[in-house]
Amino acid sequence: MKSKIFILFIFFAGFVILLTTGCKKDVKTTKTDMQVLPAAQYQRDMKFARMYTAFKQKGSQKLKDGEEMTIDSAISYLEGTANMTYGYAFFETSQTEVDSTFIRLTLTDNKVTLNEVWKKYSDMIDSIRASYKKIDQSVKQLISVQVEMHGQSLTQVVCKVTSIFGIRSVLPDFCTFNDVDWWTWWNWTGQGGICGGPNNNGQGDGLDAAQLINQKIMNCRGIYPGYRYWTDQESVVLEPESYHNLNWGGVDYNYEQYLLYWNHSDYSNFHGCLSPDECNFYLEGTKWVANTAHSQGGARPDNKSFISIAIYGDAVWDQPNLGDSKYLHHGPVYYGIWHYYTSPATALD
Repeated sequence: MKSKIFILFIFFAGFVILLTTGCKKDVKTTKTDMQVLPAAQYQRDMKFARMYTAFKQKGSQKLKDGEEMTIDSAISYLEGTANMTYGYAFFETSQTEVDSTFIRLTLTDNKVTLNEVWKKYSDMIDSIRASYKKIDQSVKQLISVQVEMHGQSLTQVVCKVTSIFGIRSVLPDFCTFNDVDWWTWWNWTGQGGICGGPNNNGQGDGLDAAQLINQKIMNCRGIYPGYRYWTDQESVVLEPESYHNLNWGGVDYNYEQYLLYWNHSDYSNFHGCLSPDECNFYLEGTKWVANTAHSQGGARPDNKSFISIAIYGDAVWDQPNLGDSKYLHHGPVYYGIWHYYTSPATALD
């Protein structure tokens, strides 16, 4: 009897982000629905699930020494099995934490035995679990694991393992900045954070504009329902100078010249305390860059989807004249390919 494949239909509504020289205070950004799951993708994802499940079954039964695989296959099994088993791609969170470690695979004639892959998979999960348990949050979840080759010799290959954890629940009405608080671009002191407005009296919980931009983007990102996991994770580092504001007036170099925050002491109006309008402009600009495909002027690889963002405030002193300084927001955005699965993520607790 032929089995029936039930295809999940999910309505799509794309991001429409209008960038002007300033962000309107009454603009609200809400969660978006996501695209339809095609039958071909469903079948592909079920094929991957069978592969990773078979790997776990063989590993738990102590594989025979003679079975081997290529380095690329070993990395694929390590990453895919970890994500399918423990990752929750669209865990709703307003904050993420990134951790990394390294594993070494022993090579024989440039191949890796299945026993070796299974052993290092178990070691990798133990390391990820240890990182997870160190996170001092009641709400937390592994979102994604990336395994990539870091180095190779004749006898071993070194892989870097990067894990992204969601560590805080989403917050209501947290998609934009309010219209009263001014925020410092970078809070290196870890105190306060609000630098202007009626609440400029030490409030701000030690946050800054960059951290809040990350949290608001994560808090209000589009999500897919159901059980899904990531593979093929990669990061793209955002730099303000790469993303010009096409509506910039060409006069004030320190006011919204780029879609990410940037200021330089060579120009007038040099400042690191951002008004509510500026905060919302750089929030929308950063979000547009992070979510827009590279072929359309953004940072996102055309074949991948947004996972998380981790820009940060920074100060750079130009050489050789240390008197010239530049304030900016920059940092990595993580992307991947998501896959459908039929079971929820296994807890790391």
